[in-house]
Amino acid sequence: MLSKLLKYGGISLIIAFCVYSSLIHQIGREMSNGERAAAKLPAYASYMEDRFYDMRMRSILNPTQEDSRIVLAAIDDQSLQSVGRWPWSRTKWAEFMRKMSVFGAKVVAFDVFFPEPEIACNTASPDDAFAQSITDFQSVQGRSVVIPYSMDVNNDPSNPMNFEMLPDALYNFIMDSQAAGGFNLRPNLVSREAWPIDKIINANPLLGHIQAVADVDGVFRHYNIVANVEDIYFPSFGVSIFEAYTGEKTKLIIQSSDSSKITANNVEFPIYSNGTMKINWFGERQNFPIVSIQDIFAADDDNQQMLFKLKDNIIFVASTAYGAHDLRHTPVSPQTPGIYTHMNVVNQLLSGRAQQPQSASIKATWITMALCTALIILVQLFGNALIDAVAVILLTAGMYYVDKVYLLPNGYELGMFFCMFSVVACYSWTTFLNFYLASKDKAFLKHAFGTYISPELI
Repeated sequence: MLSKLLKYGGISLIIAFCVYSSLIHQIGREMSNGERAAAKLPAYASYMEDRFYDMRMRSILNPTQEDSRIVLAAIDDQSLQSVGRWPWSRTKWAEFMRKMSVFGAKVVAFDVFFPEPEIACNTASPDDAFAQSITDFQSVQGRSVVIPYSMDVNNDPSNPMNFEMLPDALYNFIMDSQAAGGFNLRPNLVSREAWPIDKIINANPLLGHIQAVADVDGVFRHYNIVANVEDIYFPSFGVSIFEAYTGEKTKLIIQSSDSSKITANNVEFPIYSNGTMKINWFGERQNFPIVSIQDIFAADDDNQQMLFKLKDNIIFVASTAYGAHDLRHTPVSPQTPGIYTHMNVVNQLLSGRAQQPQSASIKATWITMALCTALIILVQLFGNALIDAVAVILLTAGMYYVDKVYLLPNGYELGMFFCMFSVVACYSWTTFLNFYLASKDKAFLKHAFGTYISPELI
């Protein structure tokens, strides 16, 4: 009786721990680090599940696959040696825009801020030259330039670097949105720190907000896809680029406080209440074409190779030079240049690779945990140690295989760590208890009958 109580009591505690851990992981997905700290929510569950998710996600990446629609014009070490110190004069960017026109780029997206005017003595304004180059590029139908700005995701009205009122230029970029029951996403404020100067704004580029917030373990897995400012919604850098390239408008639908989505390319992309979306990673350096800006400057206007790489494509402009770019710890790599976050999001929107709604992933997690845990408990009722060991190996390997082949590619984000932990822990507890009880019985027999029975029989 006591042995059964210990066995099933231990199994019950293991299952309760796994269910609790999965719950706090799911609850914590939409909470900021500050909110998690205030709620005293343990971080271990998110750390375990997210790191295990990263490992599984990397296993399905294809290093040989390339998206030729999305090209990185790299401000690399070679470019800095040739052009000179950073930041570059905007006359250089004006020349770069002329090259983009010559080589037929469709969308030029700057991961470069232009918050201050450039001062020039006894010469034409570099800002005027750059602004005119943007106007000239966009004078061809279907071509667009996207300029970033930043949001204060902490929504701190006391911060003097935030706009008190919504900048007038942003009213041209309001997203089509539909909110049910008065629900809204978490509010933000527009920051002055990276807001483009008026001359660039007046050239009428597209604007997209750009900011990054790491998960509780310091890894960047989510992307701020939309921003709520005064209950008006604005597209991110990635969404603006997608809309410019496809000519389609995205739509935001808020169904409840924990159920929102954007529609892009006739695909629904679930988003969290803080306006973020889980990135479905495509890859990094090896998955996108890269062209040095120095090579673009040096290329003749009739260079066919450059024309082939750039024509009708999205050209991201960002730094990859040593010490001149932001490195982020992502599921792909612990040192991913930040620009690849935006490139992956644009690829995700263009390819329609949406994550499943959180409710679908939670349901799949509970079904997997309940089914596999019940199976290992049933198998162990037969009392065959070899069958038990084979069963636990087959169950954990089967979960990993189904996740890799079907669930992950189809956008399910299962809490796989605690599903596997439940199976392995139930098996280990029962095996340990059986071994302990067998050893106890053996010790009793040896003590009671050791004089009459050979040790080999005991």
